[in-house]
Amino acid sequence: MIKYPKIKRLSTLNIIHHQEFDYEFNSFRTDFVGEGGSGKSLISDLLQLIFVGTGAFHSPTQSADERLPKTMVLKTEGRGTDFGYAFLNIEVEENQFVVIGIYLESIGASQMFIIQNGNDFSEETKLIPFNKLIGVNDFIDKNKTLPIDQLKEHIFNTLEYTCASWSTTGKYHKILCNNENNIIPVDVSKNEKVLKNYSKIIQAFSRESLDISKSDKLKNFL
Repeated sequence: MIKYPKIKRLSTLNIIHHQEFDYEFNSFRTDFVGEGGSGKSLISDLLQLIFVGTGAFHSPTQSADERLPKTMVLKTEGRGTDFGYAFLNIEVEENQFVVIGIYLESIGASQMFIIQNGNDFSEETKLIPFNKLIGVNDFIDKNKTLPIDQLKEHIFNTLEYTCASWSTTGKYHKILCNNENNIIPVDVSKNEKVLKNYSKIIQAFSRESLDISKSDKLKNFL
C-alpha cells in the first residue's frame, strides 16, 4: 500500500553542483550515484535543511572547510548577494502536491517557505494541494531567478498558488507537524532538543554513513 505523504521531487536552483535540476524520486530506487565531488552528499544536506532549517543544520560530510548553508549558494562574479533554492514537492494524496523548501542567501540569511493552493497559513491549517508538480522553471521569469519576495507574486500571478515564507522555523514546523498535514512525523516544533535529534537522523544519510549504492537505505528513510 502506498503511504502518503511522500517526497515526489527535489528541485535545486543556483545551488553548487546542482545548478538547475528537478530530481524525481522513484518509488523503487532512491539511490544517488556519481563521481566523487559531483554533489551526492549535498542531497542529504539539502533534505536536512528543508526539514530542519539552518539553525539545527550540521553537515557530517568530511571536507577541508566546514559546509555552511551560505556556501551552498552558487556564486556569480561581480554580484553582491547571491541566492538559491532547494524545495520538495510533497505528494499528500495521489497526484496532489504541496511544496516545502528553503531560500538561501550567500550572506547567511535564509527563509523557509510553503506553496499551496490556499491562503491559510495558520498553525492548525490543512494545506490545500494542487495537481501539478512545481519545478525550477516556475521560479524563473524571463531567464531570471527571482528572490523570495518577487517569487511569491510570480507564483500567484502565473500559477494562482500562494507562497508564504518565514525567517524562523517555528510556524513552518507547526504547519508541517500538525495532525492535518503530518509531513514531518515527529513534532520538531516542541523544543530544540527534538529538532536537533531529528536533524541527526537525517545526518545519518550522509556520505559517511549511507551506502548510496543500496537503494533500500534512503527509500526506507523516506
